Amino acid sequence: MKVDPMTVEDVAANLEPVLSFKEGGVRELIQRLQCSSKRGHGVLPDNTLVLERSCEHPAVVNGVCNDCCQTIEEDGNYGLDFSYLHMGLRLSRGEIDRLRCLETERLFSQKKLHLVLDIDNTLIHSFRSEAFSKLGVPKYDMQEVDGIFVKLRPLVSDFLERASTMFEMHLYTLGSRSYAKKMAKILDPQDKYFDHRIISRDESPGLVKTLDLVLGMESSILILDDNDEVWPNHERNLILMKEFLFTGKKTDENEMNTPLNDILKALSAIHTAFFDDNIQATFRDRDVRELASSVRSTVLKGCNLYVSNVKYSGILRLIAKELGATCSKELNHSVTHLVSCYKGTEDFNRAVREEKYLDDDTKTEQSKRSSSQSHIHYFPSSVTPADSEVPFLVHKHSPMRMGGTGAKNKVWKFLQQQSGYEQIITDDQKNDGKKVEREIFIKILYVCFARKSF
Repeated sequence: MKVDPMTVEDVAANLEPVLSFKEGGVRELIQRLQCSSKRGHGVLPDNTLVLERSCEHPAVVNGVCNDCCQTIEEDGNYGLDFSYLHMGLRLSRGEIDRLRCLETERLFSQKKLHLVLDIDNTLIHSFRSEAFSKLGVPKYDMQEVDGIFVKLRPLVSDFLERASTMFEMHLYTLGSRSYAKKMAKILDPQDKYFDHRIISRDESPGLVKTLDLVLGMESSILILDDNDEVWPNHERNLILMKEFLFTGKKTDENEMNTPLNDILKALSAIHTAFFDDNIQATFRDRDVRELASSVRSTVLKGCNLYVSNVKYSGILRLIAKELGATCSKELNHSVTHLVSCYKGTEDFNRAVREEKYLDDDTKTEQSKRSSSQSHIHYFPSSVTPADSEVPFLVHKHSPMRMGGTGAKNKVWKFLQQQSGYEQIITDDQKNDGKKVEREIFIKILYVCFARKSF
């Protein structure tokens, strides 16, 4: 049988589907997989020249290598599940590393980084119809899809638009894929921000999240989430967000006090520092985790804390130092803030006498915002201990009981409103007073300082 000789152009044309897959990025990968779906997974185009070679099976769809058409035993150990890119897709470790580098370089060329966003209580608060009906708020202020009522965080649309100029954004939820897509449609109705980058529990089962499923170098990824416990292996990438809870009350977060503006400032500062032309290192040698740590260390810069009568004070000091504060062993003239569990103590009274506070009444709103210590003005005088203006951090012993009167109880209620404290106590914790107290103390510290400063 006579075979017509093949030209170089013929060979190139036949190899193009394979080469484009091997050399392209995520978008090219998705396009190729979509073409494969139309003609049947693992089936190469007609007249494609197949060369005898070793295949590393970079992408497997429903158990079939999309490169060489070989069936791969589905023992659950092959690669990682990337069904959020294409249903049934698993990528090999080598292909994941290749795509991470390629996608990050693509973003660097656009002067962008990766940003992973949690959905629930970070960008929105969603309710099933039964829970929503108990709120007793009008429906016109909510968005509804398939029996789910959704309250957008104040200014979230503006936040996404501005963040998209600096970051390529991913949504990541421990909810189902169906739920994630519905919420993405509400957050991004014109499909401008997230595209295929929506990760759910379908790809990430369990109670933790991982950057293994994000096709970007970890040194270029930031995370925004209200829950640090779901990121046990990526704490350095995480910017902890104040939890968004909608109750339909006047105390709810609004456009004036939403932390999204401060978050955006922090993201912008990190982005600017990363792409600083004066830095000698290449983009690949730079690390957003170090920059985030640097920004975080300025939150309490200039604050000298004295901790009095507080259990687990060692934890507090460690966190405070991480946020840039210094901690004094005695109450002296250099102390700027007293952290105490009690009013009326000798330390408390001395702090009041020596005016260890910043006088809100002598500052205009504009000067407070420009002040290097403006981030500590969280307790208005109506809720501070002894109705003074001392910027105390106070928490109440016996947290399971809401008894007590006076300014101390006002502070406690204020902290509830600000931190959503009731959300961190579960039935199995009620008999573990030390654990609850420790969690509340840390939560209060982050709410009053770190979370509101970002």
